[in-house]
Amino acid sequence: PDDTLHVGYLENQGVYYKSRSVDGVWSYPETIFTGYVYHLESTMDDFGIFYLTWRSAGEISYAERSPSGQWSSTIRINVDDGVYVHEIVTDNNRAYILWYGTEGLKFRYQFEDNTWSSIINLSSGHITNELDFSVSDDHVQAIWAQGEDWNTRDLVFSEWDIPQTVFGSLTQTITLP
Repeated sequence: PDDTLHVGYLENQGVYYKSRSVDGVWSYPETIFTGYVYHLESTMDDFGIFYLTWRSAGEISYAERSPSGQWSSTIRINVDDGVYVHEIVTDNNRAYILWYGTEGLKFRYQFEDNTWSSIINLSSGHITNELDFSVSDDHVQAIWAQGEDWNTRDLVFSEWDIPQTVFGSLTQTITLP
């Protein structure tokens, strides 16, 4: 919203942030987290809040930057033994995170007061790294590949409204030719 490019990036075993103003000047790097990190995800909402997630040692960490440049404290999103892939999206000034780890497919979202929901279990089946989701006006739509092994997979779709407890019965298996 401020015509500034915001960038979260991994370098030298850490998470960093820089921005580039309209006049082409880059800000000095800000250190967000130090340590072994991989798979960074970022997004920005219409209010100018920059959301950043990253994986380190099987954990998903989260931080957000306000339009005034203040960073929130880092929050651990998951309690699983490990995370293979995760995605973050925003809607109505809140973050939503979907991930697949050693204990299945999970979902968590941010409340208006910046606290977080409990972890919602979507599936305990064998999930591949193929997952995606969207949120619009607290209506979540998620799709992922699931099966007994890497060779036998179904495409699974689920949708629900927030707030609502998500049950496995909301999933629908879709067979694609």
